[in-house]
Amino acid sequence: MIVRSASTTCADVSWLLTVGERMLAGARPYVDIIETNPPASFLIYMPAIVIGRIVGLAPEIAVTVLVFIAALGSVALAQRILAEGRLRHPASEPLLLAAALFLLLIMPAYVFGQREHIAAIAVLPMLAAYGARAQRVRVAAGLAVLAGLGAGVAIALKPHFALPVLLPLPYVAMHLRGKAKGWIAAALTIEMLTAGLVVASYLASILLFFPAFVSDTLPEVAAVYLSAKMSLPQFATNPTLLLSAAILLTLRLIGRGSFGEPTTAVLLLAEAGFLAAMLIQFKGWPYHGYPVVALGLMACARLVAQRLVPSATDPKQGTPIGASSRLVVAAVAAFTIACLATSYFADDDQIPGLATMVARLAPPHPKVIALSGGVGLGHPFTRLVGGEWATRQGSQWILASV
Repeated sequence: MIVRSASTTCADVSWLLTVGERMLAGARPYVDIIETNPPASFLIYMPAIVIGRIVGLAPEIAVTVLVFIAALGSVALAQRILAEGRLRHPASEPLLLAAALFLLLIMPAYVFGQREHIAAIAVLPMLAAYGARAQRVRVAAGLAVLAGLGAGVAIALKPHFALPVLLPLPYVAMHLRGKAKGWIAAALTIEMLTAGLVVASYLASILLFFPAFVSDTLPEVAAVYLSAKMSLPQFATNPTLLLSAAILLTLRLIGRGSFGEPTTAVLLLAEAGFLAAMLIQFKGWPYHGYPVVALGLMACARLVAQRLVPSATDPKQGTPIGASSRLVVAAVAAFTIACLATSYFADDDQIPGLATMVARLAPPHPKVIALSGGVGLGHPFTRLVGGEWATRQGSQWILASV
């Protein structure tokens, strides 16, 4: 929380907060204020805006508090699901908890609060439920509903996020094949049905409450925005791909058999799903890669913690030094990757000193407009200077995409 208080809100979150505030003031999304993303992109921040107004907090601070609560709740729920089937390893849990909180709350840096960040938090209980199901462990109905709600929210944020939810499903079905019709058993779990209900309700709400998104914005986005992609040579050297390769090498260092542990396998399949989502978008922005790196490092942390801690405490597993040398190297490698990723995700697109200079020279609450192909020039600059965004859209994205 202290680290976040000294950090800048990322451009997209700042802009989407502005969209939400305009909507609360009576503006019609996709008509009076233009956003290229589906409604969940700004609706997810509405609670922060409303709560901030009630308790007197800036919405940026409210976002931070709510994301912290969501991350803690998600980790606790995932642990509870695994505990129901006695799939937890108590000796390694302090290390696992520290790693999870670092990956979810510190490593995001400038990506903090982005939709990808929220999606990674939201899917964790679903992945825990998958891990339990793959080991034929019952998941309590209430926990399954909460896991499904998180998965549904993640998919609502971006349709691409159906991939990390669906990609582990064949793996779960394969492990349920001893029961009648494993595929049906995997697809008709409480958490899957709940996620499907959330997504179906969300799609219906778009048609009912945001028809302009379907009739006006979606055709423009399909015609222009989706075709604007990073060049192949640029994408091939994208840091997310390099970090992912380093994570795979670290997992191989831990041992080839590591991939067979169900909960770890589910994490890696979800990581692959987020990577596929990044490849589909092919824009290579840092925040697109955050969940890929986060879930990969969670898999590393889980394996290292569960193997290193017992080897240091259980005499039956041999001396710690002899039995754990590769695990120690893997732990150091994973920590190094996490530090490099934190540095990568900390890179923002702000002009140093611009907000301070304008706040000193401009009149109070200036009206702001920016001629830019992305929202990064005008946001969070406008909010930092206490200004008012003067146009319907966050940037001239169409011109930049042509």
